[in-house]
Amino acid sequence: MAFSLEEAMMNNIKVQNFNFKYQKNEKQIFENVDVTFPGGEISLLTGPSGCGKSTLMTIIAGLDDDVTYGGEIKINGTNIKKISPLERAKLISMMFQDPNQQFVMQKVSEELVFALENIQTPPAEIEARVQAALAFCEIQPLAQRKIVTLSGGEKQKVILATMVALDSDILLLDEPFASIDLPAKQAILAKLVKLQQEKHKTIIISDHDLTGYAGLVKHLFRVEGTSIKELSAPETYQILNNDYQPDVHFKMPTENSDIQVNDFSFKSQHHTLLHCPDFKFYQGCTLLTGASGIGKSTLFRSLTKLKKYSGQVFLNEKNIKKIKDQLFYSQIALIFQNANDQFLNVTVAEELQLAKETALSDFWTGEKIEATLSTLQLDDKMEQVVYTLSGGQKKKLQILLMLIRDPQIMLLDEPFAGLDRKSVEIVENILQTEFIKRHHSLVVISHQIFQFNQFFDYHIEFADQSLTYKEVL
Repeated sequence: MAFSLEEAMMNNIKVQNFNFKYQKNEKQIFENVDVTFPGGEISLLTGPSGCGKSTLMTIIAGLDDDVTYGGEIKINGTNIKKISPLERAKLISMMFQDPNQQFVMQKVSEELVFALENIQTPPAEIEARVQAALAFCEIQPLAQRKIVTLSGGEKQKVILATMVALDSDILLLDEPFASIDLPAKQAILAKLVKLQQEKHKTIIISDHDLTGYAGLVKHLFRVEGTSIKELSAPETYQILNNDYQPDVHFKMPTENSDIQVNDFSFKSQHHTLLHCPDFKFYQGCTLLTGASGIGKSTLFRSLTKLKKYSGQVFLNEKNIKKIKDQLFYSQIALIFQNANDQFLNVTVAEELQLAKETALSDFWTGEKIEATLSTLQLDDKMEQVVYTLSGGQKKKLQILLMLIRDPQIMLLDEPFAGLDRKSVEIVENILQTEFIKRHHSLVVISHQIFQFNQFFDYHIEFADQSLTYKEVL
């Protein structure tokens, strides 16, 4: 369904007098927004966590027709409400922040076939389009892989391949790089640039982390309060070229380890991901880095008895296989990369009540919880269904729930995904003052590395099937 260059330039997305607020919440999210995302170009949309970026993109994509809003959204002059669901599915495709929410089938090739069948692609065309999309994204070796075995970066490439196979004229990507490393991000961005330049696709990317966009994006939009502003060319150049990370330095550990492993290894199917003859995780706050798909999340699951491993793991000098589960999980807790996997109830209030009932200490008083909810800007979300929160809001809630439980050690898998820089600073401050300074320990997997107030003590690099302490990134 590819347009010519002239048609693509007309294929803009115009938001007119747009007003929106969530049900059961009086706070206005968008008010009288007028903005145009240009056709045939790459636009970048940024703004604070929970400001409504995901909601706007979901409405444009037509993925929630039950949402009520004021004003109009037009594609090439046509109100999206007048475009049939089938035609909109052919016109627009979207990549979610959490790729696991998108997959329907078990294998990669099956996923692409299903997507094409869903838009009534002639059967004779499907195989060729699947193979072409896999080749474009350079993931032919993944074709018969089960999706559950893929890394975060590989999953995002599969979704991009699905979008390529669909040949949609408008591509929406919602925080697509939140849990993948910079090389994986750059690889996907290169493919998006190629789609824009060669096929004149209209592409809108929502992202907090502006690293890697310099020279690729001409149009930068920012949510400011209840409005959306397109920044000028000089402002865009300055912001995208100055978004860099300062050098971060770490201490080398010397004593007081929490976790020790001996002759420790684990595999993914038949491939060894890690083998450690001897290694220690020390008290304090430790950053764990490594390439996407190397096995960082699998390491966390092994250390918490959720994944089979070989060798020995000791927690406070006791073999974890000999520690009863109830006692073990009162000492160590894992915060999953996918926040939805952590939630057990429906509303924010219900999740908080359960956390208080299962707390291991009385440190988190009602007053402290209320103050922290306000600091995290979650105090007005109490009756909201947890699964309708933004990605960043889910992360904040997920961390608070585990803090209330108050274990001795927390393993945090991508806790800053979906959070803007200011929110990361707030979360790090809470973890530092209410957890680490009470002689508790954190091990953090993160591709977004912000060292506010010397948050991280140590740095472990996961590479070449081994773990190594490093003083720099």
